[in-house]
Amino acid sequence: ALGFYLYVLRTIFYFIGNSWMGAIAFQIGIQLIGFSLLYFIIRKTTGICAALTSFCLFMFAPKSIELAVTLSPTVLYFLLCALVLYFVSESTNRILENQKVYVYQYFTAILAGILGGLIIYLDIIGLFLILLSLLMFFLQKKNASCEKISGKALYFIFFIISVLIGFALAVYVDCGLKAESALLAF
Repeated sequence: ALGFYLYVLRTIFYFIGNSWMGAIAFQIGIQLIGFSLLYFIIRKTTGICAALTSFCLFMFAPKSIELAVTLSPTVLYFLLCALVLYFVSESTNRILENQKVYVYQYFTAILAGILGGLIIYLDIIGLFLILLSLLMFFLQKKNASCEKISGKALYFIFFIISVLIGFALAVYVDCGLKAESALLAF
């Protein structure tokens, strides 16, 4: 995860200049985006009261304030996890609300799966993210029709296949950057 974070930080420094204030502003921006995504996820699944409470707890917790001013890949990893959970929760809720399943919902499944594979490659804790996505997949509202459930099942199959593809792609790109054979990594 550190190498990926350094590539992102180097790109940010290329645009804003090599200053420690720019890096701290980048950290705070990433953290604010991640907490905002988490707020929308919790609001969709449990309600606005729980979402506001958790948002305030996350924003004002001493550890999150410490992470905002410390240059570490933890906040970027959190943002990637929040993105995956947001894509999964938004798409599964839309499948339950609509009668038809649209193509862009499967595109978000593929995008979330590729990001999930990257997260698993960056840290093995990313497998916990897939378990959270599975839990969100099985959270259903009452009166869900069979067609909606089959749409969610197809969505989750796309998600799992995309996780495997994303993981293999992350290994391949990392081996290419290190000038090693990708077959030796597996």
